Amino acid sequence: MSAETAANRSRVRARRRHILVFLGAAAVATLAVSIVTGSWTWLSINLIADALLAAYVAMLLQVKEHSLARVQQRGEVALEAAEQADIRVVAG
Repeated sequence: MSAETAANRSRVRARRRHILVFLGAAAVATLAVSIVTGSWTWLSINLIADALLAAYVAMLLQVKEHSLARVQQRGEVALEAAEQADIRVVAG
């Protein structure tokens, strides 16, 4: 893996972490405001924030699963290539 690829992955992870923290804080803050004010409007906003947080976590899990499947597929391709290399017959 090149240094540029590693740096890019690091930036992506940081961006995802920031978005996750923001959505979590928004969910907690809107819940607190809805409890303190007793407002149904803020409770509705909290439900929207909760739904956004849940959708984002689901998307992150899907991305992680896809990434793991891709790594596993690469490993299987490399294993197949290694197995084929072991059984080559060279006639002379």
